[in-house]
Amino acid sequence: APAPPPPPAPPPPPPAFQGLPWGADEAQIAARFGSRLQPAACDAALRVQAQRLGELCESPGIPRYEVAGVPFVLTLHLDAEERRLVRVTLVHTAEYPRSDEPRWSDNHRVLRRLLSQRYGGPEFTDLQHDAGISTAVARWRTGPALIELSSSFQARSGNNPAREQMSIVYKSPWHGEASKL
Repeated sequence: APAPPPPPAPPPPPPAFQGLPWGADEAQIAARFGSRLQPAACDAALRVQAQRLGELCESPGIPRYEVAGVPFVLTLHLDAEERRLVRVTLVHTAEYPRSDEPRWSDNHRVLRRLLSQRYGGPEFTDLQHDAGISTAVARWRTGPALIELSSSFQARSGNNPAREQMSIVYKSPWHGEASKL
């Protein structure tokens, strides 16, 4: 009797970030980003958060990863047990003590336009102003993964500087509590 045909090859993992698939291991990440990688800073609060998420606290990252002139801290979050890529975050924070504050909405608009060029129009957007803090959120879905751009700006008040925070988060649907559903 002829041998049964070999089973079909599993489909390649879907892309996560910069050519890396979800589930990429540390060697794949190092091959992609090279010597720029450093372990993420990990204090006690971050360790608790990483443990809650089932992630390695000292995941690899790049301390200055610039996108459209905005300096982000890039972290490639690894699963604590298998040490494989499960989440990607880019975080930018800045304080402006004088009147040199940027046009916050311009930074958000530029990043939103760049993400839309890559992933199409966002499936969700929201803009809120509450107690002196402006917050904007936009979400995209690429395959089963979720990408979220979140920006907030707090204007200067009294002696307190203006504060800007922006984050872009790529989330795998195969990690954490969502993977149990």
